[in-house]
Amino acid sequence: MRIQRAIGIGASSDAKLEDVLALIQATVGHIGAWACLATLDRRADLARQVAERLDLELRLFPAEQLAATPGTVTISSRSADAVGSPSVAEAAALAALGPTGWLAIPRKTGILCTCALAELP
Repeated sequence: MRIQRAIGIGASSDAKLEDVLALIQATVGHIGAWACLATLDRRADLARQVAERLDLELRLFPAEQLAATPGTVTISSRSADAVGSPSVAEAAALAALGPTGWLAIPRKTGILCTCALAELP
């Protein structure tokens, strides 16, 4: 099954699983098949829990790759200072799909976490 949609998440080191799940539900709604979860490699532990709960493939990226990913619309100086990329959720979603992916839902913020959705045409 080929991935068609990518849910990107960003999270503080203090973010809670329930808050990330609630933000994904509020942002994306029905996830459906052919989706994956993507984020910064430094948040692998939390991301694995989210991916397991949602039954999604997980794709992790280093900050350097996220910082170089084109197509983001939201820039966060806080994120840039903290992890080395001005975008995590948007960049991770786009990076997971490659150069033909587009940002369907820009970054939304929750309690110590962010979420975005990218899709393939």
